[in-house]
Amino acid sequence: MKEVYSALSKREKQLLYILLVFLLVMAGWFFAIKPSLENYRKQKNLLSQKETTLAELKSQLTQYQNAPSQLAAQTQTYKSLTKKYYKVLKNEKISEMFTDEIKSANLTPTNLTISDAQDDVSSSNNTTNSSSSSSSTTSTNTQAASSTNAKLVTKYVDVTVNGKIDQVSDLLQNIEGDTKSVGVTGLSYTPASTSSDTKSEDSFTIQFAVYMIKK
Repeated sequence: MKEVYSALSKREKQLLYILLVFLLVMAGWFFAIKPSLENYRKQKNLLSQKETTLAELKSQLTQYQNAPSQLAAQTQTYKSLTKKYYKVLKNEKISEMFTDEIKSANLTPTNLTISDAQDDVSSSNNTTNSSSSSSSTTSTNTQAASSTNAKLVTKYVDVTVNGKIDQVSDLLQNIEGDTKSVGVTGLSYTPASTSSDTKSEDSFTIQFAVYMIKK
């Protein structure tokens, strides 16, 4: 081996040294540096995942710690809403409530229908529409309920009554004073017949919106 090495020229020996150094560097890269870098990347990714998990756990812990106060706040908000709005009423109860108010105003009821909000039908001729006002009211009521798990339920009550305009005015005032979360969304008027052999009264069709809270 020494004889072979001695037979090499100076340039060949330099090239051999360079080759050996290169092989040592490559061996160090593949067997020491590269595994260390890969292990570092794995540990860094693992640390990032653990930090993310820790942040999620801290967030969940904060939510858990705040849960009692949030529940108390929602309960208080719900109590406030139930003071302002009706809880969900059956149609029979709604019908009875409006019938009593109509009779108290000395009006003669001829028709009363109750429908859900999506079943609302526009009134006929001579109707004073309050759709924009109703939409604004509904939006406000929805926002009021959004801070709790409560759901806003809207029902429309269409009543047709016979009587005088001042009696209708009394009816509207009574409903405003005696009820909560009820608004007028439409009003139509049909004058009494002028036929000499027929005696009739003015007819009014009024649409009310009843806003209720469902837990």
